[in-house]
Amino acid sequence: LVKWDKSFGAGSVEAALYQIWYYGQLDPKLIEKAGVAEFKDDILLADDRFIFDAIASPSADLWGEEPIRARNQFLEDTLDRANRDFGLLFFGTKQRERTWGSLLTARWDHLAGERIGEALRSAFELEPVSRGGDLTTPGFALFNDDFDLLYGASWKMVIDVGAWDNSVFINAPGQSGDPRSSHFDSHYLPWANDEMFPLLYSQEALSAVELEVVKLVPPED
Repeated sequence: LVKWDKSFGAGSVEAALYQIWYYGQLDPKLIEKAGVAEFKDDILLADDRFIFDAIASPSADLWGEEPIRARNQFLEDTLDRANRDFGLLFFGTKQRERTWGSLLTARWDHLAGERIGEALRSAFELEPVSRGGDLTTPGFALFNDDFDLLYGASWKMVIDVGAWDNSVFINAPGQSGDPRSSHFDSHYLPWANDEMFPLLYSQEALSAVELEVVKLVPPED
């Protein structure tokens, strides 16, 4: 962790260890130490400022008569436990395969879930993909205890006002709600890799890349 660049990219091994340490050890054990463990189930997430302040500025109220020594021992113990959990979680895998993206997974289950038949459900659902990011990054990712992605931006757009054709966007999993369309999942893997597509405005730019024109004509009276 000392040489870690603090990136939460999907390929980061250090990010995987940090998340196991922070969410598996630091966060729950500091909440318990602060005496609010009984409210844990009612707390979606502990305020990061509380966690960081408690560690950066150890107080006697929280840590006892020797707060610095107690804080240091706490960090050592929790990191040691997280490192063991890290090894168990990735048991049998090579070091380079122990990445944050191999834990953080986006699963695109159809919203209708069990209400639609198996054939329809399998047509709409997509294979899980690895993601990067976390709660503190622009690539926002809220995940559960199993590291399944719960919330994150599926639609992203950057607009260049005045030079509109420079704008870019991504819309996961694609630009069509019809699984028979080639555009149903055409943004899926690029979205997982934090890529973007041109969002063109001018007729000239659109005509240069036009694949298909759909005309909606109202019926005659």
